[in-house]
Amino acid sequence: MKKSLKVLLSLLVLMTSLFSVSAISPANAEDCPIIEYSKLSFEKMPSANWKNSEPVRVITWSSNATFIRTDQVSTAFSDIEQGWLEQAFNNYGEVLDSIAFQKVDASKNPDITIGYTLLSKGIIPTETTGGNFGLWAFDSFIQKGAIQLLDPKLWPSNFTNFRSETTFILSIENEIGNMLGVPDVANGAKESLVTVYNTSKFKVYGQSKLNDYDAAIMRQLYGESTCVSKYNADARSKNLAADKVAGQQYLAKLAAPTPTPTPVATATPTPTATMMPTSTPTPTATKAAAKATTITCIKGKLSKKVTAINPKCPTGYTKK
Repeated sequence: MKKSLKVLLSLLVLMTSLFSVSAISPANAEDCPIIEYSKLSFEKMPSANWKNSEPVRVITWSSNATFIRTDQVSTAFSDIEQGWLEQAFNNYGEVLDSIAFQKVDASKNPDITIGYTLLSKGIIPTETTGGNFGLWAFDSFIQKGAIQLLDPKLWPSNFTNFRSETTFILSIENEIGNMLGVPDVANGAKESLVTVYNTSKFKVYGQSKLNDYDAAIMRQLYGESTCVSKYNADARSKNLAADKVAGQQYLAKLAAPTPTPTPVATATPTPTATMMPTSTPTPTATKAAAKATTITCIKGKLSKKVTAINPKCPTGYTKK
């Protein structure tokens, strides 16, 4: 009887242990969603646009260019809008481990330029028709992009984008997301999910920060973990701080003077032997002077002796 009771107690302990594990495990399990892009009604399949050969790819951007592609910038951003732009770029940087964004002056050849233009290549919306609130373009070969936003002078009265902090940031985030490689949800798609990539959902998005769903979409695209702990509030804060460091290091590298190449010392070439001019031969000694002779010359009673090598009598004299 005691033996049977001991067996029953052992079984009870085992069952309690199994129950506890099954009850606790789901609560402790990490939520790591897998995004099935093919089921999200995107206009095309997402693809990571930016190549990354370093642990953190610093993408520079500028908001003070005078031209965006072929269009002239028609209205400058206000100081408030400049701050909102930084928030939009930072909102992506903080959810991505491998990408950081750094603002630079347009003269620094930024990777992305952004500004208000008259959208010469776009559809200008009216009170009764839809149109473009922005256009983006990306060149994968040179890794450069541009974002043109609809100039405020062209906004119809019922235009809602850019008119508040939230709608401004969401609109910019939509364009940045496209630039990174996530297309918009196709027009007319029966997509119920609230995402920054669905422009019709801006009003119900309810925040300027990227939600967890959009963070997972982007992280999976760039080969990063989709586990929620990687992009919760604490992780985002730490990631943004790391991005600031990476950005400052990148700026320091840009500011560093280009080192002047150190000239390589070359050995002075040994001069080839100079041919000395041939010495002028010493002239041989002149022949010994011929022996002088003397002759006697007469003229009447006069006589004169002439001594020379080849003596001759003066005129009027004859040799004796």
